[in-house]
Amino acid sequence: MNFQSSVVDLTSRLKGSAKVEIAAYSAGSVAAIAASTAAGDAVSWASVGSVEALKIKEAIKKALLTGDNAFEDNFVSDQELKISFNQREAIQEDLRLILRGVLDTVGTPVAGSLVSGYSQVVAAGSWNYNKFIRFTYQNGSKAIITPTSVTLGTDGALTVITDFAIVEQSPGSGIWGIVIEDSTKVTTENQSCTIVYNYTPYASQTIYSGGKTALPYFMLRATNTDENGKLVRFWAYKCQLDDGYDFAFKKDLDADPIVSVPVSITAIGDDTLTAGYKLWKWYQERGIL
Repeated sequence: MNFQSSVVDLTSRLKGSAKVEIAAYSAGSVAAIAASTAAGDAVSWASVGSVEALKIKEAIKKALLTGDNAFEDNFVSDQELKISFNQREAIQEDLRLILRGVLDTVGTPVAGSLVSGYSQVVAAGSWNYNKFIRFTYQNGSKAIITPTSVTLGTDGALTVITDFAIVEQSPGSGIWGIVIEDSTKVTTENQSCTIVYNYTPYASQTIYSGGKTALPYFMLRATNTDENGKLVRFWAYKCQLDDGYDFAFKKDLDADPIVSVPVSITAIGDDTLTAGYKLWKWYQERGIL
């Protein structure tokens, strides 16, 4: 076969999907992101988790200026982002709060039964010094979890503060875990870690909706990483839902019975920012030969 051209830069290709994260809108956070050239930021993002059919489309509306007898110019009269995906983890409460906010009314959660002495085993090679180890289960109330014991396979029982710290993943998240320190007692990372703790989950929560009109703004971040760990990352500053819930249930014996919910989002320009920076930011570590 006679190809008429060749690939210019293999690193310029986007492959696969992306990790989608959202956070409540913050003018201060948006200003910091827009002013930075860094790959990261200081926002506490909530992961949307498993998604299908992620699409980010820039919508540009042109206007034509003409006199009676002369063409003058085209200019962009409006610019926004259209973001869509199917959310497979459709009833995550923390995401609903960000996406819909006070549009819904949240009932008082009903506490479940105390689970005592749950044993979480972290295999050797699955943890590192000074890295967050999330507890598999959390208190529904988001209250701190204090382990009954933390024991390493080789070095034995650890002492809080001296050998490990109890840490919240991000302020107010209610997601707790531990960080193991490179202390005198801990001789190697190549050993298992068993964490024993008590927790009380929520048994149920009821959501009501109808009659309210306020719909919140939120921020969105999408990250695509290639096989070499190189990033392409998009930030949309001022997003809002376009549609409500759309649960399309499937057959019980469907090959993939997961009910995914289509999510449609529009990101508009943030007028708190300088012209040229208002809508979104795109960071790349590929395609820059």
